[in-house]
Amino acid sequence: HCRNDLEQLATCFRKPIYHDTDCVKGVGLDQKRLDEYNKRVIEINKKNGYMYNDICPGLAIIEDTYDQFIHLGAKRYMYKLNNEIHIAIAGCYKKCGNLFY
Repeated sequence: HCRNDLEQLATCFRKPIYHDTDCVKGVGLDQKRLDEYNKRVIEINKKNGYMYNDICPGLAIIEDTYDQFIHLGAKRYMYKLNNEIHIAIAGCYKKCGNLFY
């Protein structure tokens, strides 16, 4: 089910460019499609009793809009946000990748 959800979430972008086990990144977000996705997730969770104090597992949220993004494979990517470069590498402390530049 999770993979299916990620694939459906990827269709909310004009051009999906990266996804892993818990996120999707892409270009050209279709907000209407994202709202429809979230509405379906809420309905399923309510039906199955998974809501807790308005917390909804699987709900898609927009965290940041990057200036630039490049991925190097699963769980390895770099992005530029507000003129700062960030590097994410699986298994490494979040700030360790930023020590190399």
